[in-house]
Amino acid sequence: MTPWQTVHQKFGLPTAKLAKLLGRDRSKIYRHLKDDEGLISGTDQKLIIERARDAGVEITPSDLTPVV
Repeated sequence: MTPWQTVHQKFGLPTAKLAKLLGRDRSKIYRHLKDDEGLISGTDQKLIIERARDAGVEITPSDLTPVV
């Protein structure tokens, strides 16, 4: 599972709602979810951490980085 897929699963929201929550375009989130690596940029990591805190979703550093 890629970092984006992990985050998507933890939030438990449809792609469009996750994109709206993060203030990102739905197509960007969809592309990242389908990508084999699904890496999360530093800017998106900050947004995810902030929104997760607001929503009461537990996101750990290992959720945001790929498994090697």
